[in-house]
Amino acid sequence: MGDYLEMPQDFTKQVHQALRTWHIRRADDVLSDLLLVQQTKSAQIAAIPCLIGNQVLLDGLEWLKQINIEGSNLLQRRFLNQETALEIAHCCNLSEDVIFQRQRVAIAQLAELIWQKEQALRQKRINQIETRFKPQTHSQLFGISPKLSQLRAKFQTCAAPWFIALEGLGGIGKTALAQALIRDLTLSGTFIDIGWVSAKQQDFLPCIGLQPSLKPALDINTFANTFAHSLLEQFGFTIPASALLPEKMAVLIDLLKTSPYLIVIDNLEKVIDYEAWLATLCRLANPSQFLLTSRHSLRAHPDVFCYPLQELSEANTLALLKYEAQVRGILPLANATQHQLEEIYRVVGGNPLALKLVVGQMAVLPLSQVLENLKKAQGKKIDNLYTYVYGQAWRELDEISREVLLAMPLVQNGDLAQLSAVTNLEMALLNDALENLVNLSLIEVAGSNLSNHRYRIHRLTETFMLTEVTKWQRRS
Repeated sequence: MGDYLEMPQDFTKQVHQALRTWHIRRADDVLSDLLLVQQTKSAQIAAIPCLIGNQVLLDGLEWLKQINIEGSNLLQRRFLNQETALEIAHCCNLSEDVIFQRQRVAIAQLAELIWQKEQALRQKRINQIETRFKPQTHSQLFGISPKLSQLRAKFQTCAAPWFIALEGLGGIGKTALAQALIRDLTLSGTFIDIGWVSAKQQDFLPCIGLQPSLKPALDINTFANTFAHSLLEQFGFTIPASALLPEKMAVLIDLLKTSPYLIVIDNLEKVIDYEAWLATLCRLANPSQFLLTSRHSLRAHPDVFCYPLQELSEANTLALLKYEAQVRGILPLANATQHQLEEIYRVVGGNPLALKLVVGQMAVLPLSQVLENLKKAQGKKIDNLYTYVYGQAWRELDEISREVLLAMPLVQNGDLAQLSAVTNLEMALLNDALENLVNLSLIEVAGSNLSNHRYRIHRLTETFMLTEVTKWQRRS
């Protein structure tokens, strides 16, 4: 069960505090994080927050009557009617200590009942959102907590940036991170609703290989129609078959400009002329926000906050390998030595998709053969992996950019001067090539200040460079 379904340790104290402040009119409310409160709020737009919280408590007292009518009546007398414990004790011919003891039991029961309703509502909400995308089979993600914290903060301010892009190579975990973030934000109350639209044209499944696309190329008009129709359906609108794109967009603009929604567009780079599409999206933003995933960098667009995803660290890579081995029951890998795991990391790096493929292959082949296949690009699935991760980007590179990429294994973490010396290119040509490679997520830029830029490629990219790219050059 997810953490979002577990009752917080201090929830009983929160309920007690909400009861104690029943008669205090204030702008905030200790129960404001509950979906029960947010649901009630949406039905009572002008209500004061504390009054909405009071309604949830009233509902809770009704539920409590079903199992402890005396406890429900006691809480109503103590907090709604403002009777003292001593007054109730005299009335019931009991000691004050007994009244406080019964009060504690009743508050604990009330908190449990409210949370049961909250838990059911949260699960229903998560299920509703997950039907809008194809949940990836990531029962556990590694190295994700810092990223989630940073991104969550960007989406809980109700202010710019209105567009946030998760950028990186194929298989690096953009979609998985987006889905994890959506699950978090679903329960935050920041957005009225969350929509998901995917432009993905093909997929790579480690157990099967590359899945051919049955979709037509997504030109901007085709995607715009799919985008508008899908979102309106997700948000409960009935779309007449005869509705034209301008009509759909008009409804969508009115909806997204009136209240804060979150819209996810997965694999944006698959849309032909996606940069022109961004101009259209700007008409829909504020107060609504957009989360984009893309292999192509959008750093050239001033309205987009770019969040590049790097490969997993060595520690997280080894943890993922151990976890996958245990889940799949691959005992030789689960019992692998530190040296063997480090050997995998040296060849594969921290690309989660490639690591899952390697884990699957080790159920059949010895480690040495699996790594040899990767190094020499042997086998259909390995070839499919390289095509999925690098195929489109390689086709988009000009000859000079390819030349710079091929030189990268020689100057891993090198600076501009070192790259210039190895490639022997004019600085203007080198600058253009680097910009192109960074925009396609093939090179990462590191450096702690403006004068200390260094350039690196993923370990998987380096392995790919040493073998498979030579084949592609011969083919072209």
